[in-house]
Amino acid sequence: MAVSSAERHLRDRMRCVGVEAPNSSDDAVVWRRCVADLCAEYLRGSSVPEVEGGLASVSDLPKSQELHVAALNGTVEMYRRANFDLRCELDFAVRREALLQETANADPVVNLRSLDDFVVCLKKVDRACAEASSSLEPSSLTAFNG
Repeated sequence: MAVSSAERHLRDRMRCVGVEAPNSSDDAVVWRRCVADLCAEYLRGSSVPEVEGGLASVSDLPKSQELHVAALNGTVEMYRRANFDLRCELDFAVRREALLQETANADPVVNLRSLDDFVVCLKKVDRACAEASSSLEPSSLTAFNG
């Protein structure tokens, strides 16, 4: 069975951390043991070497911490994208609100009433429609449907 470059890369990275990857990808028990070893190595960790006045560069870190930094960088990028998406949604909502406000101000009837007045009016219309539909007989409804 040929080993893909991604699988080879994963095995090399695991070997750098001190965990040997299983040869069979189907053996769940062996993989559980491998994951437990990876977790133990991750939790054990080692101290971060210091460089004059600060932390070491990423290349000076032990492999497990280098992996942790890479994972954190991935998380940062995910949050950066989510933040960008939310900003786009907010900008769209602000533009839509401004357009609706402009349209409402241009209409003299809308401009003369408050939002509460519109809510009360719409509730009255809703109740009147419900009463009208309940007062109709079922036979008269079928006449409208065809």
